[in-house]
Amino acid sequence: MRRATKIAAGVLGALALAIGAYTAVSAVAAPETVYAAKTDYSDCYKISGKTITIKKGYKNKDITEIVNAALVEARDSATSKKQITVKVPKGTYKLTSNLRIFSNTTLDLTGVTLKYTGKESHVMLQSGTNGAYKGASDYNQSKKCAGYKGFENITIKGGTFQSIDSNSGSIMRIAHAKNVTLEGITFKGGGCAHQVEVAAIDGFYVKDCNFIDWEGPAVPEEGYEAEKYEALQLDIPCATRVFRNVYQDGTVMKNVEVTGCTFSDVPRGVGTHTFLLGAYHENIKINNNTFKNIEEEAVVCLGYKNSEVKNNTIKDCGAGILFQYFKANTDSVYSTILDGKKNYKGTVEHDANSVISGNKITIKYTKESDEIQGIKVYGVNLEKAEKGADGKKLAAQNYYISGVTVSKNTIVTAGYGIHLIDAVDCTITGNNITGKGVKSSDPLLKITNYDGIYLTAGSSAKNIKDNTVKDMIGYGIDIYSQSKCSGSVSGNTITGCKDGGMLVNDNSSVKNISDNTFKETTGDSAITVYNKSKVTAITNNTIEVTGSGPKGNTHGIKATTNATIGDVKDNTVKTGDSASGSKLGCGIIIYNKAGVTGDISGNTVDKAKEYGISITTDATVGGSVSGNTIKNVQKSSIFVYSGSSVAGSVSGNKITGATDDGILINSKSKVSGGINSNEIASVGKRAIFIYDDSGKSTVGEIKNNTITSAGAYGINLTSANNEITISGNNVSGCGNHCLMIQPSTSAYKITITGNTIQGNGSANAIHVVKGSVYIADNTVSNAAYGLHIAKGVSGSLGMNTYGSGITHQVYIAGKNYTQYNIMYL
Repeated sequence: MRRATKIAAGVLGALALAIGAYTAVSAVAAPETVYAAKTDYSDCYKISGKTITIKKGYKNKDITEIVNAALVEARDSATSKKQITVKVPKGTYKLTSNLRIFSNTTLDLTGVTLKYTGKESHVMLQSGTNGAYKGASDYNQSKKCAGYKGFENITIKGGTFQSIDSNSGSIMRIAHAKNVTLEGITFKGGGCAHQVEVAAIDGFYVKDCNFIDWEGPAVPEEGYEAEKYEALQLDIPCATRVFRNVYQDGTVMKNVEVTGCTFSDVPRGVGTHTFLLGAYHENIKINNNTFKNIEEEAVVCLGYKNSEVKNNTIKDCGAGILFQYFKANTDSVYSTILDGKKNYKGTVEHDANSVISGNKITIKYTKESDEIQGIKVYGVNLEKAEKGADGKKLAAQNYYISGVTVSKNTIVTAGYGIHLIDAVDCTITGNNITGKGVKSSDPLLKITNYDGIYLTAGSSAKNIKDNTVKDMIGYGIDIYSQSKCSGSVSGNTITGCKDGGMLVNDNSSVKNISDNTFKETTGDSAITVYNKSKVTAITNNTIEVTGSGPKGNTHGIKATTNATIGDVKDNTVKTGDSASGSKLGCGIIIYNKAGVTGDISGNTVDKAKEYGISITTDATVGGSVSGNTIKNVQKSSIFVYSGSSVAGSVSGNKITGATDDGILINSKSKVSGGINSNEIASVGKRAIFIYDDSGKSTVGEIKNNTITSAGAYGINLTSANNEITISGNNVSGCGNHCLMIQPSTSAYKITITGNTIQGNGSANAIHVVKGSVYIADNTVSNAAYGLHIAKGVSGSLGMNTYGSGITHQVYIAGKNYTQYNIMYL
């Protein structure tokens, strides 16, 4: 946990140094101080060629001025062609102020421990001087240090820098340089804002270093975000508040490599938290590092382009990798340099062209983290102008980020897996995400459930492919708030996510949802398209429903509330035998003014707890419901209900084992293209049922269907809102009448021709209770009556063929007939 005690800071008096007055400042609130040194320490080290070696005999003593004298010796003799190494013998030494390193110098501390024991706050080692050097009275803040001109070829190698809680100065601080290397160093403890902070370096290499056992400052500096402290801070010099006592020209970091390092028990690992608008750090590589027990983010990439975060191990951290192109709060966003004296002339960019790949991430809940997540890619649409950190107005515009690839990461998370906010044209492929360890004390749970892959605030992905997501408390994939996937959501495996498999919501869009596998779906639906959202096609997905959603129902594919899907094709939806908690649930449901503009075709639905395919509550299908296989559903296999419509046909479907009806059209609904060429067997009630008390449901025709068994009727027509032809059907095995005709109106003629009907011996082949009919050219057998026509039915009867097992050929209003000629009713 963070410290809460207050520390004191003092000031040493101004003293003379051989190289001139020198000012050192801590990262947070450290005073400006000037140090003295013995004018001549040449007897404390020896020079041999390009090496200056500190003599033995100083272990456990204050070695500050001795090493500084050797570094001055190196400064004065080193060149880019003759680089000097200053070497300290193995052992433990004290530092009471700071070391200062200059160009073309290597400080070799192999086997050395430097313990800070000073009573005041100082940076333990930093580049250059704020004293007189190269003709400048304050060199580090002079134009001589503009850009990358201040220093070059600095290496610090080996050793341990151990600071103390009362020292608010950073352990190391370097700026305005080229070619700086930190290798094999351990940075331990301190009361600073950053253990190591660097700025304006071209070529910064951190190899095999350890950043450990540090809690950040005891008391944050006023005006700063509390607890946003990276152990290794890649900064930008634009204002004294950001990076003191350097030239504030806004020079970015570039060509950075952080490799093989360990960050353990620190607030944040490595990164940047100050943004200069239009300035982007370039070619930053944070690869093959280990992060353990980090309270907040392990890696924070703010304004990085052409960069990569690869193959890191992030374990037991509050958040993983944050890649952002703006800040949630503008109090750390600048638009000026030189302490607000000059507007920065950079151009706002969006394309990060960066990769986050191969990282192994385990995220736990910590109260210090703003958001519990594995990977977050973040931009901000600033809807109105706001003041930045320098008091200047930041223009209202969309500061989105684009071009980030998130691939092949393994994430175990107590929060989100991968979260995109205002992130455009990103790619999410091959990641493995598992939800684990969510804490009920997490305050964000009051407003959200954590999703595996979550796109929001106008984000977009080129593709979301080949990811594995399981056991999230939210959705496996959630595309929300005008977000989109312009390519495909394909090849993903989503298992056991409590809210559902995949959600497309709030005016969002996806081109294709295809070839995904949804296992152990227990939430609302495996795939939900909701609230004005659009999907071009949902194809070839495999869905297993095993549990109960929030209202006791879990659907396979669901579109609702003005959502639109192009085609729903070749999907397999199966409700497992173990789904005892699921009271209801359709294989495919198009609901509440949602629409399919193309076809629902080629799908297989097995054991749905409610309807196989449900088109209900003013829903529409622009094409056909065709070629589907629907088995063993608890209600009707195909259900068109409550003002809904199918512009094409319900055709070519194979239906078996429905508890209720095979095909049910009900409540002012319509199938314009007819019900044709379906194969229906073993349904509990009616094979085809057109029903509506108001008489407003209708179909274009009922043609060429094969019905082999139904508990009640084969074809039951109780509603007709246009002329209907029932023809070419082959009906047998019905528990009651094979054709039951009883429309509520006689305004439209029902034509029954060319059907082959085999009754059950006791009920009727064709039973007409109401309506206007024409019946001819049918072949009927094995029925009490071939045709049974009630009183009040109008129309005519043509020639029909009556086979064996017919007790009476024709019954009309109380009389039996043997039909030889046309009869008019």
